[in-house]
Amino acid sequence: MLAKEIDGTAFRLMGAGVSALRPGSQADDTDMLDRRSAHAERAIDDLRKKFGNAAVIRGIAYDGPEKAE
Repeated sequence: MLAKEIDGTAFRLMGAGVSALRPGSQADDTDMLDRRSAHAERAIDDLRKKFGNAAVIRGIAYDGPEKAE
């Protein structure tokens, strides 16, 4: 997309446009690159809806159990 622009110029801001967005419940799994990832993401969304956003986090963000002070 930017192949002709790569001449050493520094970009401060780049943007992208989207259209025809629809709710996730109407999303088509075949649009996803990896079906397993799509199903996992939906399962995570369902868990977060039921138990809150902090119910599922990425392993890299996990700091361990809360420590009593």
